[in-house]
Amino acid sequence: MLFSKLSYKVSIVIVLLFSFLSCASNQKAISEEPTVNTPPKLLFLNYELSKSTNGEKKINLINQITAEGRLKEKPTIVENTQPGDLQYFILDKDLKEIDTQYIKNPLIKTFEFINDHGEFEKKTIDLDTVQFHIRLQLQPQTKYIVFKELTENKPKTHITTKIE
Repeated sequence: MLFSKLSYKVSIVIVLLFSFLSCASNQKAISEEPTVNTPPKLLFLNYELSKSTNGEKKINLINQITAEGRLKEKPTIVENTQPGDLQYFILDKDLKEIDTQYIKNPLIKTFEFINDHGEFEKKTIDLDTVQFHIRLQLQPQTKYIVFKELTENKPKTHITTKIE
């Protein structure tokens, strides 16, 4: 008799437990927003760098172009930076750094040519004005590009471009 009462109570507990579990919702309590797959985008920024007669440099944005696509190669890594080289920072909306890259001084161009004796020769020209561009894979969080010029003491900030 004791066994049947115990078995009866266990059976009731098991039935109640299954009834509560079967009534539980399988849906998530927090609804998730559907993810939108946006195609990758490229950003092309065209600038003009000019040097005044007193040696002061100025960078102006010519235009910015956004297009669908993906970069085929990684940006080249500049080693042995020197004063006059440029550094640009990719920043988010809170001005936190996402990435940084270097550009050799665009005002200094080195040309190789064959001289009158049939030998290769190098000539370096210091320009007063030059146009240069950067292209990068546009990340959704990218909001600003900041250019700095490397100097003997500390980098000099030139231009901040808001990405539209």
